[in-house]
Amino acid sequence: MEFRRITFDDKKLIDNCLSKYECYGSTYSLAYLASWPYFDFCNMEISASDDTVVLRFEHDGEYKYLAQLTSPQNFPSLVATIFEQDKNAVIMELEKHYVDLLDKDEYIIESDERWYEYMYSPIDLIELKGKKYHSKRNHINKFFSTYKEFEFRMYQPSDRDAVMQLFDEWKDTKTGDMSRERKVIDNMLDHFEEFELLASVMVIDDKIVAFTMGEILASGVGIVHIEKADTNYDGLYTVINMMFAKEHFANMLYINRQEDMGIEGLRRAKKSYYPVRMSEKCIVKKRTN
Repeated sequence: MEFRRITFDDKKLIDNCLSKYECYGSTYSLAYLASWPYFDFCNMEISASDDTVVLRFEHDGEYKYLAQLTSPQNFPSLVATIFEQDKNAVIMELEKHYVDLLDKDEYIIESDERWYEYMYSPIDLIELKGKKYHSKRNHINKFFSTYKEFEFRMYQPSDRDAVMQLFDEWKDTKTGDMSRERKVIDNMLDHFEEFELLASVMVIDDKIVAFTMGEILASGVGIVHIEKADTNYDGLYTVINMMFAKEHFANMLYINRQEDMGIEGLRRAKKSYYPVRMSEKCIVKKRTN
């Protein structure tokens, strides 16, 4: 395999492979890869053909590989090739149905449920039918009865300052350093068109009180990257969750609301929408003995 520096134009190559294979996670979203410093997108490299894409980046003196964009039939030989070229390689963000194709005697396989991604049925998030969603419907009904006049519309570039102000007000209610997440939002908005992102805002009394941003992957998955709301408006998070899904993701195979990072409150919130599957992420290393 020969590698070169990745560019935004490589999204077409990635989308071509995503459209062919069962890859439902956020791993191959350029918005995701370019926004988190860990992936070092500016120095990320790509090796690509018509039916295979491998990405790699350097971290702590070793290369990390993203190597799932190939056919299941080709995957074991691709993994073998990577380790032939780089015996210290670490292959990460692999979905379990691909990892299950590997010989467990040859490889060390690790996983951490903190990074499993939550996948939902679009119809579930849009209609919220059944007893299990009773409390969600109550939140929505209360919001609609309380706020008679609101506007849920597409994000416009002129909204940027108000969106960032909303984020700053949100982070003031949290503990910990939120500067990295702020940079993620800034970066996504900087490259909104290149990443082919979608975003909506909720406006009440001429003020943006909620903001949601995501994208549609060529794999038929809608991803929610960012979701922020003013919690002074009861039921607002539930409403924008439902309305964003209805507006952008109604025809998707799944809606991916990403991982919970082991944060208990976030885990409860994601489970409360009853995912239909989890995108289980694994790391693969070569056994040395």
